Amino acid sequence: MSKKMASMPLIRILWLIRDARSTKNSERELLYALALRCNPNKNYSCWPSYRLLAEDTQLDPATLQRAAKLLEGRQLIKRAQRRNRSNYFYLNIRLLQEQAAAVEEREKEKAPFESPDLEDRLEEDTNEDLIAAITGGGE
Repeated sequence: MSKKMASMPLIRILWLIRDARSTKNSERELLYALALRCNPNKNYSCWPSYRLLAEDTQLDPATLQRAAKLLEGRQLIKRAQRRNRSNYFYLNIRLLQEQAAAVEEREKEKAPFESPDLEDRLEEDTNEDLIAAITGGGE
């Protein structure tokens, strides 16, 4: 996270958090709150207090501290203690991008196989055949 990267729009960062699917509940809420407060021109860093983050998320500061510890363990954020001040947070945007791309790739693999024959078969069926099948006609 030490290298400066090109900034991206806030909405894209929020989508990355959503699409990465590596977090849930309080962890995700904390990531969203940090994303809204972080400065993309300063390596996606910010320094809000847990009290302020609690106001943003409507979560207890102790819950947010636990969530921050979990996120730091997963390397999604990095915290640095500021002497006699709040934490200094860094968002790991690259890791979020990698996780979102991996989820997208898995979803592509799960997509149902599209048979080229299906369209051909649908074109062959006529409305009369469909109506007869539905109404039980032609018996």
